[in-house]
Amino acid sequence: MKQNRRDFLKTFGGGLGVLVMGGSLDTGSSDVEIMPYDRNAVFESLKSPCHEGYRTHVYDDATKKSLYPGESARGNRTIGVGFNLEDSISNYVFCEAGIDERRFEDLYYGRADMTDSEINKVLEIYVKNSEEETKTLLEGKWNGIDGRALEVAVEFNYWLGNSRSRSFKNFWRALRNGDYRQAAEELKDSYLYKVQGKKLPGIRKRINELAKKLKNIK
Repeated sequence: MKQNRRDFLKTFGGGLGVLVMGGSLDTGSSDVEIMPYDRNAVFESLKSPCHEGYRTHVYDDATKKSLYPGESARGNRTIGVGFNLEDSISNYVFCEAGIDERRFEDLYYGRADMTDSEINKVLEIYVKNSEEETKTLLEGKWNGIDGRALEVAVEFNYWLGNSRSRSFKNFWRALRNGDYRQAAEELKDSYLYKVQGKKLPGIRKRINELAKKLKNIK
């Protein structure tokens, strides 16, 4: 997961209070049934081993091996549900979750494990941030979009980070238009899927799963 400190701070404006999404959605049409957005479904999907996964100990995201004191990483030091500890905002987010700098350093260098409670608190902050970024990209259309599609959009934003996910302009346009099948096709008709996914099969697998969720929306 890649986040941008400027985008993150701009989204929250120095605070982390955001509205909880969910419940009935008013689409302005009585003959269209739209499923509500379920944040818990996003949590569970992200924790899946084939997505971000769930690790209580810091690991190298390039090799997936756990890191212990004195060991270096080839890639990014990562923990929890894809929390990139190298990101400039990670210390800020962990602090908001009640994890002080000393505790953060212990986690970073592999001297301690994260508790389930800590992981869930940090995950909620990151997901709320992705929700707000997704609302911006949907240009006021959040309430008119099926919750299952919103769950895919939030997870996609969480995975790539706001700066990178916003480059998928046709994907976001299709979502704003309520064309979920086209949104699924746009995910697969991308450099990420066609080129990077060819080198890293896990990328194609993940996009295929997200695309399938979109296509299954009736």
